[in-house]
Amino acid sequence: MRLTILAGFLQLLKGIEQVGEFFEFLITPTSLSIVLCGLSYQMLLNGDCDAPTAAILASSIGLTLSAMFHKPQ
Repeated sequence: MRLTILAGFLQLLKGIEQVGEFFEFLITPTSLSIVLCGLSYQMLLNGDCDAPTAAILASSIGLTLSAMFHKPQ
């Protein structure tokens, strides 16, 4: 009985660690560029832009942001 409780608790801790790693990934510059690209695509679609144009513009926004984050010093 105690081992099953401990095993369940261990699985819970592993899950919490994986969620933490996922959120750490979300704040990396690459991830922020991808999220901004997706959000700008949705906003452009809602702003009466056709899908191909919205995809091109959103990709440009994401690539520009990525280049700004990764510019050499």
